[in-house]
Amino acid sequence: MLSNAEFAYPDIEAAASPICGRQISNAKAVASQDPDLYFEIQKLSRHLGNLYEEIGVAQAELIEALASDTSGKFRSLMEKGRKCLERR
Repeated sequence: MLSNAEFAYPDIEAAASPICGRQISNAKAVASQDPDLYFEIQKLSRHLGNLYEEIGVAQAELIEALASDTSGKFRSLMEKGRKCLERR
């Protein structure tokens, strides 16, 4: 969680790439929501199911891909994500 980080947010923002900057903007938008309302929305979501387990699997795949000596695994994840978004 960013609030647990050992570095200051302005340092992150100053070093952020354009993609990271967009992710920071999204995080700011979520963080500015009414916490109680956002909690209720999340709690009532019928899509919650195995979401947290799936996030853990995705995180492990990303960590493995970034630990690799080549970009193949990372490229595969990017292509898989692109295909998923193209179907929507």
